[in-house]
Amino acid sequence: FFLMIRRPPRSTQSRSSAASDVYKRQYYHRGITYLALAQFAEALQDFDKAIQLDPTNYKFFHNKGIAYQEMRRYEEAITMFVRSLELNTGHTASIYHLGLMQHKNGELREALESFTKVLALSGDSRDVYESRGLVYQDMKQHMNAISDFNMAIKLEQDQPDVYFYLGNSKIAIGNYEEAIEDFHKAIELGSKNPGIFNGIGQAYRHLGNFPKSLYVFSRHFTGLDL
Repeated sequence: FFLMIRRPPRSTQSRSSAASDVYKRQYYHRGITYLALAQFAEALQDFDKAIQLDPTNYKFFHNKGIAYQEMRRYEEAITMFVRSLELNTGHTASIYHLGLMQHKNGELREALESFTKVLALSGDSRDVYESRGLVYQDMKQHMNAISDFNMAIKLEQDQPDVYFYLGNSKIAIGNYEEAIEDFHKAIELGSKNPGIFNGIGQAYRHLGNFPKSLYVFSRHFTGLDL
């Protein structure tokens, strides 16, 4: 005959722990779904519940930071990204989003450090080069900005915004003809940024081509394409 050995019943504590693991995952994944639906207040509530069940999971804090970021509550977002990094110092997504929030807050050197750290940890990234280029632009370090924008374009060419930013930095250093080419490339790629007309008009004015400058500005005011 077969001897039946029954497994001892699980303790109340172990059952409670298993239930806690299930609930924290459900709150977390539902919070992610709320984020995707742009229901940020609901996402925050679910991330808070997940954190109450497990305050050591860096992902919970990171995504709570994303919710605050989308709500333009930048200081609170920074707090969440910092907490995420306290739990996982190498989490590059938290470092990157911390850099974005630092830039929003005008903390340019801190943002520059964050973006540079991401590149050191994870290698080339179009988004990071673009973001760091914008920080350099705000710091009036336009040659560095141009270098980063060119790297972003090298990694992914069909990005009209990057050509627009590149054109702005080239105007700042007096490279007007190349700036015009970059603005036109942005238009070719589908950009509808009204600042492009301003950039092209300025560039032609600096080149002394006042009729062309007036033409570009007038097309903008009448809502017509170039």
